[in-house]
Amino acid sequence: MALPSNGLQQPCTVTQIQDWVSATKRKRLELHLLAAEPLYNTRREWAFMEMSKLLIEAIEKVRAISAELREESQLLRARLAEQQEESTRL
Repeated sequence: MALPSNGLQQPCTVTQIQDWVSATKRKRLELHLLAAEPLYNTRREWAFMEMSKLLIEAIEKVRAISAELREESQLLRARLAEQQEESTRL
């Protein structure tokens, strides 16, 4: 039996995750390359800020997915309890 749609946001797609990983790798490479430049401190701070933004975004997505999974798990447990109760009555 298929579960009805609960209207919750779907988890990230593989493409979105790959894009995020690629952006993170680019930012990390920028940090290494900027070490040799005269404006190192200013650009390093900028790169760290960009990395921080990516990290915050990823954490928020993980929190949202975790909350969705927790909610779905509670719904499934409630359904299971109802089915077990119905089975016992039969």
